Amino acid sequence: MYGEVVAHYAALLESWPQLDEGMGVTYVEGSNRDTVVRAFGGDPADAMILAIDEAIDVALVERPSVDTVLVCEVGEWIVVVEPLSGYRGESEPVLHAVAGVRAVNVFWSIAGPASFTVAVAGETALWLDLNNPSNDGLPAGVVPLVEALELADQDWYAPALALAEILTGVRLTDEVLAGKFTVLLLAKE
Repeated sequence: MYGEVVAHYAALLESWPQLDEGMGVTYVEGSNRDTVVRAFGGDPADAMILAIDEAIDVALVERPSVDTVLVCEVGEWIVVVEPLSGYRGESEPVLHAVAGVRAVNVFWSIAGPASFTVAVAGETALWLDLNNPSNDGLPAGVVPLVEALELADQDWYAPALALAEILTGVRLTDEVLAGKFTVLLLAKE
């Protein structure tokens, strides 16, 4: 039923291997770019406009002690991509600050932690440990999605991004990822 969406994200991750190490993607509805930038710990005046590869190069080569936070708009949503680390959007204070209407976060780390979170009106409405997904405590309407997407499988990266698309209506594409982002280089927390 959701095979096309999962296949889309499997292909996207394959074509963007620099995002496969550790990453966070946060989708924010009902906010604006400056508010989101501030919630993630940045100042809009300090932002640069760069492509993902340029931002990753700066973070890895020129300033290896920083977190890279990339912000763009996709339709009515603000999308934040955190290559290499991804933990800022996963934190409750940030997610709740940006969830004026709704925020969805997909996070995984090469160190092991991985989660899927939905916040509504500043409160966590759904949290799922992607390394050990369980239907316990999930809203009844989400359980069939989690089961249909087979999030309990070992390779849950693409299904987790597919779940984000299903809940937000926002599709990450090669065109979106190849575009320019508002980029923040922030001291690691």
